[in-house]
Amino acid sequence: MEFEVSNQSGQHAGKKAAEFFTRPGLSRLAVKLYEKYIEVGQVGGQVILMDATVDERRDIASFLGKPLYADTRLKVRLKDVEKALEHSFQCTLPDMLRAHFPDKELVTRAQQRADHAIYQAHFRSALSSITAELPLESRGRYWMEQGTHGQEWLFSRYKNAKAEEQERQLQLVRYIAHLLNQLPQPDAPQRLALFAQRTSGDPHTLDPDRPAGRLLLLALNDLMQGASDTAVAQIDREQALRLYGDAGLLIDTISSSVAVFNLAGAVYHNGDPDQLPVVAGRRVLLLPLSQLLEWGDVLPARTDIFVFEN
Repeated sequence: MEFEVSNQSGQHAGKKAAEFFTRPGLSRLAVKLYEKYIEVGQVGGQVILMDATVDERRDIASFLGKPLYADTRLKVRLKDVEKALEHSFQCTLPDMLRAHFPDKELVTRAQQRADHAIYQAHFRSALSSITAELPLESRGRYWMEQGTHGQEWLFSRYKNAKAEEQERQLQLVRYIAHLLNQLPQPDAPQRLALFAQRTSGDPHTLDPDRPAGRLLLLALNDLMQGASDTAVAQIDREQALRLYGDAGLLIDTISSSVAVFNLAGAVYHNGDPDQLPVVAGRRVLLLPLSQLLEWGDVLPARTDIFVFEN
């Protein structure tokens, strides 16, 4: 109870001192004092006020109980300011700074570094916990411990990310690490979309343009390459197909051309007819997909046969 009363008293006195420091002759000094306190982490050192105005020289000298400054370059010791605050307002320099800058945290650089180190350590610990969940001889465990894009790479990449992003990455890493231990057997390959559906509930989770899909390819590449110090910037389509194949995952490939037949006609989006189907008659046309996208409507030659073969 005594501490609570003392703390409230300090806050009240700090507010009165902060109001005093809002006057034009002291406001610039308050900013300098805040910056210095954050830098050194204690009431120590001094600040230098360049090109001090007449009001600043008068008000600062009056507050500190010193003769009027003749020079426009003022040196002010933080301990002198705290001594004056204790005498005039019965508060400390930190009390005044907290009240004067309510929207800023009064956290010193040293404390910021310590807090950041703890923040990073928590993320490393979370990654280590995921690794510890995995069987010793499993692919997921090997990737996390030995993979180029395993635990150490993930820590380095996301150790400074925001908490929400770190949590997203941890969920993603846990999913991929466990997924590596569920890859299909070589004699029973499985479509990637079905594998994604079975392991996540979404057939597109492991698409190569999704975060999980990109991380899976990096992990598969690590398993194929073994221990390496070189991170992969990007995996091209050919490499991806090889990695999927080695992992027993089948990819749906779509041709860029289609065979079209039994068309009586086709109309562009602007209403103009395309004469190509008319000239082709009953013959099969091999057309690029881009050609089909240019058509707004097509007319079948027969009601029971109308096929786009892919």
